[in-house]
Amino acid sequence: MRSSLDPPKAPVPRVVDAGDAHWDPENPPEGGAHEVVGTRDGALTRALSLFDPYSELPPDALKRALAQLQLNDPDACRELIGLLAADERTHSFASPLRWFAERTPKATGGYEVHADGNLFGPWRTEGVLGIGGMGVIYAVRRADGLYEREAALKTIRAEVSSPQLLDAFRIERNLLARLDHPAIVSLFDAGVGDDGQPWITMQRIVGEHIDAWCDSRHASLRQRVGLFVDVCDAIVHAHDHGVLHQDIKPSNVLVTDDGKIKLLDFGLSALLSRSENDIPQRIGASMPYAAPEIFSDAPPSVAIDVHALGVMLYRLLCAGWPRPCGSVIGAAPVEGFPTPPSTVALRATAVETRNRGATTARSLSVSLCGDMDVIALRCVANDPVARYASVAELRNDVKAWLERRPVAARNGGGGYRVGRFLRRHVLAAIVASTLTVAAVATAWVVLAQQREARAQGENDRALAELFRISVLAASQNARSGGREDVRPLLHHAEHRLRSAAGGDQPQFLARGLASLAGAYYEQSNYAQSERLWLEVLAQCPDDPMLRARTFDSLASLANKRVDTKGMMRFSRQGIDALEDRDDKESTMLRLSLQFSLARSYWLRDDTSQALQIIDRAIRVARGQGSDHEAQLAGLVRQRGVMLSSIGRVVEADRDLTEAMNRMATSTPAVRISIMQSLAVLRMQAGHSDSGRELAERAMGESLRVYGDDHVETARAWLVMAKLWRAAGTNSRRARVALHRAEALIANHLGSGHPMMQGILEERADLEFSLHHRAAAIAYARRAEALAIKTYGENSSRARTCTARRSRFEAPPAVGANEA
Repeated sequence: MRSSLDPPKAPVPRVVDAGDAHWDPENPPEGGAHEVVGTRDGALTRALSLFDPYSELPPDALKRALAQLQLNDPDACRELIGLLAADERTHSFASPLRWFAERTPKATGGYEVHADGNLFGPWRTEGVLGIGGMGVIYAVRRADGLYEREAALKTIRAEVSSPQLLDAFRIERNLLARLDHPAIVSLFDAGVGDDGQPWITMQRIVGEHIDAWCDSRHASLRQRVGLFVDVCDAIVHAHDHGVLHQDIKPSNVLVTDDGKIKLLDFGLSALLSRSENDIPQRIGASMPYAAPEIFSDAPPSVAIDVHALGVMLYRLLCAGWPRPCGSVIGAAPVEGFPTPPSTVALRATAVETRNRGATTARSLSVSLCGDMDVIALRCVANDPVARYASVAELRNDVKAWLERRPVAARNGGGGYRVGRFLRRHVLAAIVASTLTVAAVATAWVVLAQQREARAQGENDRALAELFRISVLAASQNARSGGREDVRPLLHHAEHRLRSAAGGDQPQFLARGLASLAGAYYEQSNYAQSERLWLEVLAQCPDDPMLRARTFDSLASLANKRVDTKGMMRFSRQGIDALEDRDDKESTMLRLSLQFSLARSYWLRDDTSQALQIIDRAIRVARGQGSDHEAQLAGLVRQRGVMLSSIGRVVEADRDLTEAMNRMATSTPAVRISIMQSLAVLRMQAGHSDSGRELAERAMGESLRVYGDDHVETARAWLVMAKLWRAAGTNSRRARVALHRAEALIANHLGSGHPMMQGILEERADLEFSLHHRAAAIAYARRAEALAIKTYGENSSRARTCTARRSRFEAPPAVGANEA
């Protein structure tokens, strides 16, 4: 604990290990300088926002960062050095804010701090414990000799006193007396001083802020979530008694040495039972934790406490924020959609990563993806209605995560629930990790002996579902690690599956092959995936659902190679296989097939027909409720892309924005494609900041979900190249991104794959912008040839490539440079 009343001196160096390498949008792997630029008014505000990250830097890194900040924002640098110096001085206060409070005269709004020995009723002050938004908190002891008791006494800042603030203080006194919970501080006494200054005395807690407590003990994610559950328990108790907290943040949650939670500071609390004509006024808010609706003068609500809990959950799990965040002093709310904590975790430093029991930022990210992403995103949703309806619901989902049970917010189907079962049971986990299909086959034999022939089909489905989850779990785990080659594993699984199925169990074999085909698809091995799906089609003539699923997968594979005829044929065959079925699974499959059918028309330049099909699909999806939210997001995103391609930009932005709002329920692949599509649209519309944020989020999520050696990561590199070219000053980074994208496509799909066309077009535009006319023409010609081969000479995409090539080949203006 350090501070001083003296002028600041140079900061004392800290000894901290250097950080792990992780994705930095300002500094991709090939290099690039990181710049720190002040963007908010007020040097002190900017310095406060930089204090935490700078205070954790190693000495050499801190020196370099301060030197860079001095060049970019000297005023903020000066204030930051003062903060760091104050933080290094030894004293009895909890933060350097006291140094600034005492530095500022009372007449201009500083804090009045009473000397030790000052009396408030029977309580004598013995030092300052902290300085909050409402006033000063003192360590006090009984001075009347009636009994010995240490306590904490809170006063209101006289210079900011107002009727509303005094009312809030009175409410806190009454509320603390009402609440009786082991995790909420107890009220001892209350009164008004001779000078009219109100005070309350409460239980003095010896502990640390919850985030600092966790960091100092390198608490694991599960330990942190366990403490968070205890916080939720306390808030649930308060809400059950009609009390809102309204200022939930780590500094208001103390953890004692034995790991017990104590919730502090109901100073902004409000009653849930206020009458309609007695709406409580908002006294203040901690900006980084404040819900968006606060800034529209929304009344206090449960949703606001849920949002603050969600932000605190981000801080505990990934040391980041759900949205770009300003300082706690005078900062305006930052608009934007929340980023999943697993994506935020990719930016964690080495210290932050180790503090959470992880070895790298990527491993921390992998630990958070999935259920925890859904929980956190639901807490901090922009729309209060989309958040948890109560803290009790949030607590139950977080406890389910701890116990590896299904999370209600996930709305998962049978496969998801079976996956949760596998994680809870050791034997099933062994099956998943080793992929010993022989064990599955043995179980099939036992079940077959116990059931009549009529039940054998159901047994096949259940066992094949277990096999499917096992294969995909191993495939996805290997992919998340980024290095393991699972092809031998999948090859071995196929061999064991065929041996177990023999020649008399075609249904079991078909479902197992379908699982393997899906795993190959996950690994972007599309040739093997198609081989197996075609065999599945031959094995399942009497199973309409499996046939429809197979046609849906074959249509997706045709889409990967831009085979519009194949997409159209397989989509229609799948729709026909479903006939008049109207159950939930059939509806989901039909929507997916209509998606592919619409894309086939769009790629053949029949956008009108494509929009008619996808409009009908969207209407059906909207009528299906929350179970189809993820599909609806994908359909709306695709319509936005189609509208953008014909110049209906406003409608496209509307659709893509709606898809973004539905991202929390989407699959990772759909989330990434939504962000990429909207990023490109925003960049083309001149909204560079919004486009940049989305492109960077998509890049980080692609690396987390797919790893750095996957064709889908190539799309993310292409979007980043567009961003850096549009910026006009990052041509080197754009070249690096395009090189990586091209290498990934060539390695996985071949240099003649249609996906290469977009990369060649971007290369041509980049070289032309740099006045490298010959190189630009060469890339433009390659793109044109590929477009003609894929779509035909008269297609709109081929004509666009021809126009680009002709423009580049036109004689340059007099004085133009060419490299």
